[in-house]
Amino acid sequence: YIAALDTLDNGALYKTMYDCIVSSVQVLRYFAGWCDKIHGKTIPIKGDY
Repeated sequence: YIAALDTLDNGALYKTMYDCIVSSVQVLRYFAGWCDKIHGKTIPIKGDY
């Protein structure tokens, strides 16, 4: 449905818009998976920083 709306909106091919949406979902899922992997650890370094 979203691919059809995008096709009507900007005139691109349906297949192109469908592939873009699938890729966008994959990217969102990838970065959402990092949310529980950030632990706030830092690497200690010498000096007053």
